[in-house]
Amino acid sequence: MTEGYYDPHPRYLLERPLCVIGFMGAGAARTARALASRAGLPFQDLDRIVEHVAGMSRARLMVSRGPERLRDTEREQLERVPASVTY
Repeated sequence: MTEGYYDPHPRYLLERPLCVIGFMGAGAARTARALASRAGLPFQDLDRIVEHVAGMSRARLMVSRGPERLRDTEREQLERVPASVTY
């Protein structure tokens, strides 16, 4: 697998960002990363973005600030991610 691979000349052009979702442990991030790599598209992992913004793991964020704050942070970042992707 080509971890973190990004081709500045994508094979496909999308009018809108594509989001892959799934239950925890179902492999959504792995599937999305592979799809982005094969299509030559950028990939961003919402879980890693949330951890970066919060300055702690998702588990620690959940325990220290509660599940509502985790969901709020996810929602806030999900709204920002499409705008930050450049093609």
